[in-house]
Amino acid sequence: MNVICASPESGILVPIPQYPLYTATLAVLNARVVPYYLEESRAWTTNLDTIKESYQKAKAEGTNVRAIVIINPGNPTGATLSSEDVRSVLEFAAENKLVVLADEVYQTNVFVGSFTSFKKGLRDLQKEVPTKYDNLEVASLNSISKGMVGECGHRGGYFELTGFDPKVAEQIYKFVSIMLCAPVTGQCLLEMVVNPPKEGDPSYPLYKEEYDAIAQGLERRARALFEQFEQMEGVECQSPQ
Repeated sequence: MNVICASPESGILVPIPQYPLYTATLAVLNARVVPYYLEESRAWTTNLDTIKESYQKAKAEGTNVRAIVIINPGNPTGATLSSEDVRSVLEFAAENKLVVLADEVYQTNVFVGSFTSFKKGLRDLQKEVPTKYDNLEVASLNSISKGMVGECGHRGGYFELTGFDPKVAEQIYKFVSIMLCAPVTGQCLLEMVVNPPKEGDPSYPLYKEEYDAIAQGLERRARALFEQFEQMEGVECQSPQ
């Protein structure tokens, strides 16, 4: 976001509700938030028409919309986008030359259906329509403080750039390299996230047992909260996904 926001007229599409890091960062950068509202009636998924309306309104007001943030699975909503929703956002971003900032830190916390990453969605489009989406830029974000392997409180994560010009990527990595790095424990946990034990490894049975136990425990707690909220007068709550 530091690199994308070149002037006070720069704007980034941000989902509402959202993790407040994005609006706070844009405030620090003296850039513009372009809000688009998620659709509660469809389990808080994206609505492409709403995104287009927000984009056109911002453009008409003089905002140079540079990127779109997608939080998938959603935070705080918990919504998981379908592969069709992922595809539609990518097509919209390509049409309008927007960078896709894919916040996918909750990608293993999915109870219903399956998770589709934006990188996978992009690769599928590139197979179907060769060359058309080669320059679509996607930054995929992940963290160790979510999911089953990491824990809240531990700090570490990564981003992967797809479709960026190598010279642009070089400048982004150079900019990031001046910042503080994660502590040693965070770096060790990150290795576990990206390179976990595989079936046949001596540690795999224990890893699988602990991983599944954590996942099942999170789902039980999510459903217990949902059931309690449903009993509260005047409160509506979507089923955990």
